[in-house]
Amino acid sequence: MCKRLCYGALVVLMVCAAVPVTAGIKVAEELLVDLRATDLGYGTDTTTWINHGSLGDFAAVGGPLVEDVDGRKAVTFDSSNYFEGPASVPGIEGDGTRSIEVWVYNGPDLESEETMLSWAHRGGPDGTNIAFNYGNNGSFGAVGHWGSPDMAWSGAHAPAPAPETWWHLVYTYDGTTTRLYVNGEENSTENVALNTFGGTPIRVAAQADNSGNGVNAGFNFTGSIAEVRIHDGVLSPADIANNFVSKPGDPTAVNPYPEADATDVIRGTILTWEPGPYANTHDVYLGTSFEDVNAASAADPLGVLASAGQTETSYDAGLLDFGQTYFWRVDEVNAPPDSTVIAGQIWTFTVEPYSYPIDSGITATASGSFAPNTGPDKTIDGSGLNDLDQHSMDGSDMWTSGTGVGPAWIQYEFDQVHKLDKMWVWNSNQIIEAFMGLGAKDVVVETSVDGAEWSVVEGATLFNQAPGSPDYTANTTVDFGGVLAKLVKITINSGYGLMPQYSLSEVRLFSTPVQAREPMPASGDVVGDVDVMLNWRAGREAAVHEVYLGTDPADLPLIGTTAATSYDLSAAGIEYGNTYYWQIHEVNEAATPTAHAGEIWSFSTQDYFVVDDFDGYDDNCNRIFFAWLDGWGHNGGENIDDCDVAPYNGNGTGSLVGNDQAPFAERGIVHSGRQSMPMGYDGAGSEAQREFTVPQDWTKGGAQILGLYFAGNPSGNAAGEVYVTINGVKKVVSTNASALQSPVWSLGTVDLASVSTNLSSVRTLAVGVDSSGTGTVYVDDIRLYRMAPGLSVPVDPGNDSLVAHYAMENNLQDSAGAGYDGTEPGLAAGYTSGPVGLGSALLLAADDFAEQYVELPISGLLQSLTDSTFAIWADFSNQGGAWQRIFDFGSGTQTNMFLTPRTGTAGALRFAIKVNDSAESQLNSPATLPSGWQHVAVVFNSTDMTIQLYINGALIDEGPTEFVPADLGDTTQNWLGKSQWPDALYTGAMDEFRIYNQALSQEEILYLAGAR
Repeated sequence: MCKRLCYGALVVLMVCAAVPVTAGIKVAEELLVDLRATDLGYGTDTTTWINHGSLGDFAAVGGPLVEDVDGRKAVTFDSSNYFEGPASVPGIEGDGTRSIEVWVYNGPDLESEETMLSWAHRGGPDGTNIAFNYGNNGSFGAVGHWGSPDMAWSGAHAPAPAPETWWHLVYTYDGTTTRLYVNGEENSTENVALNTFGGTPIRVAAQADNSGNGVNAGFNFTGSIAEVRIHDGVLSPADIANNFVSKPGDPTAVNPYPEADATDVIRGTILTWEPGPYANTHDVYLGTSFEDVNAASAADPLGVLASAGQTETSYDAGLLDFGQTYFWRVDEVNAPPDSTVIAGQIWTFTVEPYSYPIDSGITATASGSFAPNTGPDKTIDGSGLNDLDQHSMDGSDMWTSGTGVGPAWIQYEFDQVHKLDKMWVWNSNQIIEAFMGLGAKDVVVETSVDGAEWSVVEGATLFNQAPGSPDYTANTTVDFGGVLAKLVKITINSGYGLMPQYSLSEVRLFSTPVQAREPMPASGDVVGDVDVMLNWRAGREAAVHEVYLGTDPADLPLIGTTAATSYDLSAAGIEYGNTYYWQIHEVNEAATPTAHAGEIWSFSTQDYFVVDDFDGYDDNCNRIFFAWLDGWGHNGGENIDDCDVAPYNGNGTGSLVGNDQAPFAERGIVHSGRQSMPMGYDGAGSEAQREFTVPQDWTKGGAQILGLYFAGNPSGNAAGEVYVTINGVKKVVSTNASALQSPVWSLGTVDLASVSTNLSSVRTLAVGVDSSGTGTVYVDDIRLYRMAPGLSVPVDPGNDSLVAHYAMENNLQDSAGAGYDGTEPGLAAGYTSGPVGLGSALLLAADDFAEQYVELPISGLLQSLTDSTFAIWADFSNQGGAWQRIFDFGSGTQTNMFLTPRTGTAGALRFAIKVNDSAESQLNSPATLPSGWQHVAVVFNSTDMTIQLYINGALIDEGPTEFVPADLGDTTQNWLGKSQWPDALYTGAMDEFRIYNQALSQEEILYLAGAR
């Protein structure tokens, strides 16, 4: 085994917000995409990247890794994974102006044409492609575009950067010119006329192929991305230069908390920041005037120098003013003798308001309404209000009372008791207000907790008249003084006119928060560990907090009282695979009432604890065989820069961990996530051993079972038992010796109660195979469970629904007996060994002079199939031309169904069906079909019109379909190993092709895949 030392380029991007001031062209007024790695949790469970811009979130493909890269959280890509977001929109497609801003930290090597961000088709058909590339032809590529399929690559470029250096890149397009800015300065330009093809997904770390649907993996990104932003408009040179000042590694203070432009900041928040690399002390400026904070210095503090010469990277400003906007900056002061002062950026935040609008849970009723469309709900639904809180003059946006006898009234009921602060009133604002006077004038405002006893609000006797103009804002404020109420009633005794009919435009009721709020974990969250820390935002008057927790929301026991706004559940006996409910009672014995019960929130614990999922290993200093020590050993980090890994001579067993070349962990054959551990075995006791730097506690969370998933290799694996050793105690996890000869993932388990060791301090774990022969086992997802998960039990589908069967025992006969024997129109194919226990298999190889493929006389059979299943064993060589086919049935490129082991030359396995060139119904695996024997099945269910794709018995993808095989009609091209495209001949072997006129279950497909 080579285990060759190598490096992959690391690239980190970061962007900063901007407020452009460019005149004459559209500025960057709308932020469409704003992706921040700081939103993501560390590890490999990343599925969604939250977009803070105006478009939707981005979904992960292939499990990117979130990790620290040179001190910054980033998403690392290995060219097999990427993020896909919503479709591009007008403004950045067509000829719209746009800006892309990124930060780049390139690694030691510069790759060529790797796409960090893209949308539209590569190569046409009738628009240009947008791709922000890193390393195009030895330089930074700013934008790639093709006006037609034969138009050459073009774009603005910068010289190749020095390795392992931060670079700030901005690409802008103003409608006539592309500009590339490097480190705050304009670097290159090109006059172009972009007309970007629309309606295609925006991708991070990948570029579309010519169809716009698939991914051209040859241009995928390898490296790390921290932040990505796309603006609908153009960033100005001043904005770009300003943003460059705060680049990572600059000596200024960075990463402020509260974040820049934060709102609703808690009054007692402590200001924090990350220091510049050379700072000795810090000067903190804080005030309510931007001008003062901007101009102040140690020599002229202007009343805003809050702290000078402090060494801490935090500042406690005490209780700040409600609703006030503050500006602050931190100057970094170098150590003597130079004591240089590096002025920091100015950040701003706004403190929480004293009270908040009650924006939900309100029901409005009234004594009557003039018409159905002028009911009391019009006063609380925001109708007629614009973004400036100005109310319209349209009467249908207001409540108008009926004309009955007695005072008119309107009442508001909340879904819970609130501590009311104030009410804003927009009176009747109809155009006729000046001479009709429908507005309420003399009023009585009352509150009640239960609807039986009412209290009059003192001083709330007069509502001001509205002007009847379109710029009208609320001009009456009722002060409730903190009264507790569930109902508010307004009785109107007279108005500004003579008619006994009245109108109100809008009311807005404000309450002071006295209950706990903003729970963390958020209600409904699934947490990854049982050592849960509860956090919440305190009610305004709370002195202490009572914490209630249990599994029954109707019966929550008190588990503790704290003065903090957090509570550690590590001693609360939280278990895996459970849902917990919790509630905070805010208590203040000096207040009335003394306690306020909060909402009941919930969180769930995941079903297991991850001992090792193998996704965090890389091809540098954290190689899988550095952690899992085998019989082969390794040469350590002696030839890898900055890797302090000692050589290892092997453990003396017949084990061999890792692939020969990078990637060393397996990325094609995985149970979940992005990687598994491949381990060769040779004889009994072949094992790989891992020592935990920090001992693991396997007694937490009610753990009862250790489980690990493993898969074998049907290409010649010897049978054997899989076992583990825990702190040196050996336990067999699977006695099914033939499981090592199946590619189906099996779950091996150990009852922890049977392990005689200290499970609260697990220091070593080994995975091994006892066998009399050799082979390779794939191990993934070693977990602790409270209850072992259920597995599907394989079921023999029998032959009742089998309508064609090609066993390929040195012939192409249909052994189902229906006479659908295959023929070889081209060069005769050969035969080779099939999966273990299945005899011979068909071997196809591309040939310069003649084609090797199989033709099947199944047109009539396909026309009869609605519910159906197509299953086959395939050993794909991953050689030869693009878009090879395992099978292709149809009558041309417009009407066919096909299964291809890869899309293009490096894409995912795909199944698709279309009729008369309609939109394809397609399914995809995460990656190219792995080498070695794999079982693939496609299932049609005509009842709900769905299709499913299985690999080795595992459901890989499913979705809707417009068509079933019968919709293909009279098919004239029914092939194994061939399609209409001349370079699409399949290279590899295939075996046991079966067609059923039934939608088989997963249990039946597991049986076909070799599970028993």
